[in-house]
Amino acid sequence: MKFEHLELGKEMKPEGNWNRNYSRKTFMSIDKRLILWVFLLFSLSISAQDLYQSKYGDQEFKERISYYRKDVKNFDDFYSNLIADFETKNFAAIASMIRYPIKVNVKGKKVKVHNASEFIQIAGSFMDQNFIDKVLSEKQSLSYLSGGVVLGKGQLWLNTEPINGVETWLVIAINH
Repeated sequence: MKFEHLELGKEMKPEGNWNRNYSRKTFMSIDKRLILWVFLLFSLSISAQDLYQSKYGDQEFKERISYYRKDVKNFDDFYSNLIADFETKNFAAIASMIRYPIKVNVKGKKVKVHNASEFIQIAGSFMDQNFIDKVLSEKQSLSYLSGGVVLGKGQLWLNTEPINGVETWLVIAINH
C-alpha cells in the first residue's frame, strides 16, 4: 500500500479500493496511541509491584531487612510503636521517630521542619484524619526498596541512620 502524502499534518489516503474512509490526518489515531501507552505503563507497573512487593510479616520481607539492616526485632519494635502512635494520634511520640530536617506538605505548601517541637506544632495541619486513616489502612502493606521501607503507596518512608553508633529506624519521608 502506498500513501500519496507522507508529510506531517497532511491527509493520508491509501491507494486502491478500500471500504474504509481514511480522513484522519495521522495513520494511528491519538486515542489508539493513548490506549497503547496506558496499557504499557500499567503492565510495567504491575510487574514492578510483583517484583518488589512484600507484605509485613512475610518471611521474605524480614529476610530482606535482616540481610540489609541486620536487626529485624529493632524494626518490629519501631514499627509497632509507630503504628500505635498513629492510632492514638500521639504526635510527640511520632516526632521523636523522625529524621530532621524533613519536608512536609502543609496546606499545599512544602514546609521544612527542623526539629520535633516544630513538628508537634504543625502536625495537626497536615496529619489530618484522612492521612492517619490511609496510614492505618496500609499498615500491613510494606515494601523494601533501595531507599528503605515504604508504607502503602509512599505515605511513609522508613530507613535506618546511625545515632551514637547504633543503627536506628526513623521516618525519613512523609507524603500526604
